[in-house]
Amino acid sequence: MGEKMAQRKKRARQKEEIEELEEVEEKPSRRGKKKGRKAEPGRDSSVIYRDGEMPRLHGKGVAFRLAMAISVVLALILIIFGIVSSVLQSNSLDDQIDSGGVEAVRILARTDFDCWKVLHGTSAQGREREASGGTLKADMTDEEKARMDANRNRLVKLVGGESQILMAQISQAAGKKLEIVRTSSPKIKNFEFKQTKSHRVGDVTIAYGTCFLDKNVYNARLFRAPIEDAAGEQIGFADLVLSENEIDKSRFELLLIMLILIVVFIGVGIGVSFFMGKKIAVPVQKLIEDVSIVAGGDLEHHTVPRSQDEIGLLARTFDKMTKNMAEARDREVELAAQKHQLAVAQEVQDKLLPEVIPQVKGYEIQAYHRSSKDMGGNYYDVIQFPGGKVGALVASASGKGIPAAMVMTMARSFMRAQTHMGDDLSGMVRECNRLLSPDLRAGMYVEILMVLIDAEKHVARIVSAGPTMLLRYDGPNKKLMAIQADGIAMGFDKGPVFDKSLKEAEVEFQPGDRLVLATEGLFKIKAPDGSELGTKGFAKCVIKHAAGDSTGFVRKVVNNLDSFAGGEVKASNITFVTIKRGE
Repeated sequence: MGEKMAQRKKRARQKEEIEELEEVEEKPSRRGKKKGRKAEPGRDSSVIYRDGEMPRLHGKGVAFRLAMAISVVLALILIIFGIVSSVLQSNSLDDQIDSGGVEAVRILARTDFDCWKVLHGTSAQGREREASGGTLKADMTDEEKARMDANRNRLVKLVGGESQILMAQISQAAGKKLEIVRTSSPKIKNFEFKQTKSHRVGDVTIAYGTCFLDKNVYNARLFRAPIEDAAGEQIGFADLVLSENEIDKSRFELLLIMLILIVVFIGVGIGVSFFMGKKIAVPVQKLIEDVSIVAGGDLEHHTVPRSQDEIGLLARTFDKMTKNMAEARDREVELAAQKHQLAVAQEVQDKLLPEVIPQVKGYEIQAYHRSSKDMGGNYYDVIQFPGGKVGALVASASGKGIPAAMVMTMARSFMRAQTHMGDDLSGMVRECNRLLSPDLRAGMYVEILMVLIDAEKHVARIVSAGPTMLLRYDGPNKKLMAIQADGIAMGFDKGPVFDKSLKEAEVEFQPGDRLVLATEGLFKIKAPDGSELGTKGFAKCVIKHAAGDSTGFVRKVVNNLDSFAGGEVKASNITFVTIKRGE
């Protein structure tokens, strides 16, 4: 735990140092994060950010929204189901009642109709006989009495007890009118049925409407079936009237049950929805807390998955992202530190270059240096020797970055320290190799090319350690040639072999002649298609502008190199020195 805290403090210090050194401005998102400020446009406006506080939910949560959505959908489904079920049940009940009424009236229609007429007569005659005690004026046999009682009891039983039959009667056709032969109750004085609609089921007519029975009014159904004699002639009708009060009551009870079930199911659905919503919301809330902690800068925080579903997967993904962010931050800090170190090293290396280039009467000496994006070990120098002689050199250390820059700094210091040796170029280079080689690890080396100008004799002495190239432009003949002295690079050998391989060369300087000292990295400049400039390409560039003055020569050569690369050269070091004798 203590190590983690120490690492965090160390990273924080490094980051602060880098920001101070690079003068990095504070990001707008940090400047805008003030207490009580709401989220910026384009962000989630439902979250309010406050310093030192967790993000607060503004609005309805997931549990509420989920419960409301499920409840509304469940309510609609149950209401539709209830309506459809009620309609189907009501229709089924109607069909059952109609079916029962049809069967009942058909049974009633198969009565002993002839007995009604003989024993009972018409309705008026029947009422008269009923009033006289139910006997006929003429004597009746026992059989006739039994038949009359059976007929009367048949109607009475239809409406007896708890039956919903309001009335049953037998009617006979008397011309165009119907005369009631017998009713279920002789006490009924007034009966009227107002029909609203009707339909037929076979030979039975079913009429719906209002029944006026004495002083009572009923919603009722009338079933009428024809009565036929033995010959099939229609001689009357059997009527049956059913009350719909019980039917309406049954419908109301069915509807009430449906409503109760709907309310119960909706309540259960809301409860289950809230439970499930809370179950989902809890891991989400925990994940929000983890996100807030990470957003506060604690990239060491570990997010624990609390479920195995998509939210758990999101938590695991976020935890992995946090780890990647922590690693990226560490890399960013390290990269920024390296960048700062490179900048400092570059600054130090640039300070090693001469601020003022010494000049010799009758000669023009100019130099140019540009480091690549990775910074290398290229270097040039122009040294004023006693007696008016001037030495110019270019050098290149193997590798790139800080190690190469450090090696080149050492080489430069050693070369500068040998100027007391006068014009002994070979001695200077040998002594520099003797001092430098012990400190170079295997595989590291330094190439150097040095030229000493004797302005009185107009002679240039050349010494080279490594495969560096010197280009000489013959002004009078306008020709270009390459001059290369023998010698291996410094660092490969500490003494005898290096000393033996090192040899000097000498060339005369004619009016208009120009020398160009260049490092090897310049020849490796690449065009956009991947092709390298090479020594031939650089030689063409030199001969094209060699006749002009040295200041213009340097500017035009650099422009040509950038043009060849399709823009400013960044992948290679550009280091060269040019010396021209006046005409």
